Amino acid sequence: MFKTITAAAFISALTLPAFADTQHHQISKDVRHVEVTDVFEHATIQEPITQRVCRQVSGGGGDAAGGALAGMIIGGILGKGVTGKDNGAAAGAVIGGIIGADKGSQGSITQTRCDDEVSYVEKKGTSYQYSIIHFRYQGQWYSLKFVK
Repeated sequence: MFKTITAAAFISALTLPAFADTQHHQISKDVRHVEVTDVFEHATIQEPITQRVCRQVSGGGGDAAGGALAGMIIGGILGKGVTGKDNGAAAGAVIGGIIGADKGSQGSITQTRCDDEVSYVEKKGTSYQYSIIHFRYQGQWYSLKFVK
């Protein structure tokens, strides 16, 4: 994009420190054909987008070991209580362990699991880099690079 300005004042401001005041006015009148060009850079960026995604997750099998342990404890208590003997407690624990392991392995746990998933969207744009002022002074062309 080109911007044409009649900015002798701009050139004067650039040259003011280098010349005395009387020469400053002389330079301003001699500057011709002033153009300012803005330079932009085209860029492609990957913009991250985070989304919360939830899924139903089911476990393969239940807890056979936990079921066996619970069955053994309950079977031992019931066996001792029914027979009043330690042998009854042992038999109850064995039977309870077998039943508990079978029941524990049949269970399936289903739960909702949510995770943040990041995906990327490609965006194209431009960004300002610098400007160049072109001007003619006493028959010579000059260019100065600057940042606005």
